[in-house]
Amino acid sequence: PSYPPFSLVGCGSVGSKTALHLARAGAQILAVSDSNELRPHNMARHALVRPPLPWPKAFELSDELALLGQKPEAHLIDVVRGLKRADNRLLISPPGTGTLLNTTASSLVRDALSMVSPAELPARMAEIALFGRGRGGFVFHKGSNRNPSLADLQAVLSATVTPYERTLLFDPE
Repeated sequence: PSYPPFSLVGCGSVGSKTALHLARAGAQILAVSDSNELRPHNMARHALVRPPLPWPKAFELSDELALLGQKPEAHLIDVVRGLKRADNRLLISPPGTGTLLNTTASSLVRDALSMVSPAELPARMAEIALFGRGRGGFVFHKGSNRNPSLADLQAVLSATVTPYERTLLFDPE
């Protein structure tokens, strides 16, 4: 299958796994962005030799994707602040990005992405997140013309979950 190119925001557990699966399926990853560094606790599920930590998560994911023939740009950037500037929006979602995928699990990032106009950031937007300590998850994809937005989709999810899903979604831990 043919996929439009992706750019990812969030290079942690969900973002890195998603990016590697997309790359293995033949999707092109244009950019990966994250403001955080890889720490020893992030390596708990890996048996890989790594340079001394800390190391930016975006750089690490870009290096892993290179092993699959990808050449994504890696950016150590605060996405919430970065979306306010045109030059940073071009780093987060370079020209040609078909879908900008949020895997940060951050409501601040979701809201910031929901507020950017299509003229300022033309890529479609999607979000993947796990909740309830991995017992629940969701995939959102913005509608055409950004209607509904990622924030709208989260509001609908929160309003329509079952009692069991509610305990997972609103787990304070």
